[in-house]
Amino acid sequence: NIIDKNISNMPILKDFIDLFRDIMHIEFVKKIYLELINDEIGPANAIDDIVFSDIINSTIEEALEKRGISFGNLSTCYTAITCFDRTLIINKNIILLRLIDKVKRLSDHTVMLGGLLITVLHEFFHILRRTIIKKPFNPFYERTSPRIISSRSNILMAEGGLQLEDKLFGTICQTIGHLDGMFLLNYNNWKNKNHDDFKKCFNDMKTRDLDTNSIFNRWILPSKGSPMNNNDNDENNIEETPKESSPLDRLNLPGCVLAASWYQFQS
Repeated sequence: NIIDKNISNMPILKDFIDLFRDIMHIEFVKKIYLELINDEIGPANAIDDIVFSDIINSTIEEALEKRGISFGNLSTCYTAITCFDRTLIINKNIILLRLIDKVKRLSDHTVMLGGLLITVLHEFFHILRRTIIKKPFNPFYERTSPRIISSRSNILMAEGGLQLEDKLFGTICQTIGHLDGMFLLNYNNWKNKNHDDFKKCFNDMKTRDLDTNSIFNRWILPSKGSPMNNNDNDENNIEETPKESSPLDRLNLPGCVLAASWYQFQS
C-alpha cells in the first residue's frame, strides 16, 4: 500500500518542507548539489547559481509541496526510492509514519524526522537530476557517473545520493540518533556554520550519541549497499566494493519507475 501525505493531512510536513527549503539555500549545501549536477552535464551546459536557485524552488514546490511525500512498503534494503516522475516514496518500515504523523513540532521525534531529513536530502539529488538532465529518464542509462567516496577509503561509487552525503556530511549516514537528529533539525546549525564546521559539529554529535547509546540503540537508515543487520561500530566500514550494474539491471526497479511520465526543466 502507498500512503500519500501532504501538508493538508500531515501538518508537520509544512514545517519540514520549510526547513528543507531553507537548508537547500544554504550556500555550501546548494554548492555541493550544483557542482555534482554541473560535473555531469559538462561546462557547455553548466547552470549558474541564480538559475539553480529557481530550479530548487520550483522543484520543491512541484515535487514536495504539491505532490507531497508517499510512504510505502519497500524492501528493507532501501530507506526510500525516487521514481522517474520524481515521486518520492519513503519506506514506512524504516521511517515509521505512525510515530511522526501527528507530531506538532519537528523536535517531537528527532530520530524519525532527522532520518527523514537525511533521506530527503539524499533523494532530492535524484529528483534534481531528473528535473535537469534528460538521460536519467532512460531505464537503460547507467547511474550517476562513478566518483570517489572519501569517507569510504576513496572507493568509486556510482550512486548520486551517496556521493551527495559523502560531500555534505563527510560520511555516509547509515544510522541516526537523538543528538545528531536534533542537530540537523535546528536550522541555526546550518545557517551559522561554514561547511567544515558544520561537518565537524555533526560528526561530533553523532560520536556523542554513539558513546551514549551504542550502535544498537541508533536507528538504521539502509541503502542498497548497507544492510539492516550491520552491527559494526564503524559506520563507514566497507563490506565489499560495490560493483557496477549492467544496463539491464536498471529494469529491476519498481513498476512505478518505468511507468512514470517525464518531467523536464525547461531553461
